[in-house]
Amino acid sequence: MGLLVWFVVVVRDNPLRVGERHVRRPPPSPPGRKAAVTQNQPSLPEGRYGPPPSAGRRRALLAVAAVGVVLALAWVVWAGLGQARADVRWSDVGFVIQGDTAVAVTYDVGKDPGRTAVCSLRALARDKTAVGIAEVTVGPSSARVTRRTDVVRTSAKAVTGTVRECRLAG
Repeated sequence: MGLLVWFVVVVRDNPLRVGERHVRRPPPSPPGRKAAVTQNQPSLPEGRYGPPPSAGRRRALLAVAAVGVVLALAWVVWAGLGQARADVRWSDVGFVIQGDTAVAVTYDVGKDPGRTAVCSLRALARDKTAVGIAEVTVGPSSARVTRRTDVVRTSAKAVTGTVRECRLAG
């Protein structure tokens, strides 16, 4: 918030802004007094900053910005609805390092109780390289969400274990 206030103040008070509406004006006179008219207001060098933007250009820029906002909003809705209809969802719950050769990954899988999912688990080393990968089948169950703990064998010491992805089998 402080950065935004700083930016607004710096931009508002910038003496190099072009156009009459941006010229600094003296503070208003107290009631009952006439304002003094000054003739030595700062003028900008002729042609240095180019012509001020035309009304047509402003409208075109506004139209492009509006189309951009509409497209961004459409993408958010499309992505949100796509995720809402996802057939399989998963979330990592935790992991336990079992020495230098394995990691136990605990995770939840949400799916239609009558369907089978295949989840890809991975164990990562300190430098984020995969040191173990396992594919696990999560069969039909009586509940919509199933909590599982599966072991991933590793080729080196792992520092974490995660679910990479889950998908419906078949």
